[in-house]
Amino acid sequence: SYLCREFSKINKNMKKILFFLLACCVLTGCEFYEGTMLQTIPVRVEAREWQFGDGYYYVEFNMPEIDKDVFDRGEVKAYLIRNGHDYNAAYKNILPYVLHLEKDGFLFTETLDFEYGVRWARIYYTISDFVYETTPPAMDFDIVITYPQEF
Repeated sequence: SYLCREFSKINKNMKKILFFLLACCVLTGCEFYEGTMLQTIPVRVEAREWQFGDGYYYVEFNMPEIDKDVFDRGEVKAYLIRNGHDYNAAYKNILPYVLHLEKDGFLFTETLDFEYGVRWARIYYTISDFVYETTPPAMDFDIVITYPQEF
């Protein structure tokens, strides 16, 4: 009985010590930031701006906001905006975006993809069967840059 009480006391003290050590590790291992710096850049691509590549369309544009620091340590995402003129019906899809469609008896998959490098970005538009040829319509995109945080 005496040994059980002593063991229980040690066990309670060990729990407190372990909790304290864990709390110290968590607090020293985390870095807190005042806020994340984001920039949203709206991009309008007119139908005439799409260029035809090897079975796909693409548009490339200058993005001076994507510097070496953003490329190495930040994050860049692209969103397709549909019905942006009407906020009640508007929605966004992150790229890559895949949509299955039927048009004029043709079944196909429409894919929009995104890539970027230092000071540039490119959006691709592909039709799955590479046969049903259509020029992409005008589209709106948001390019969202998350800038690297300083420590």
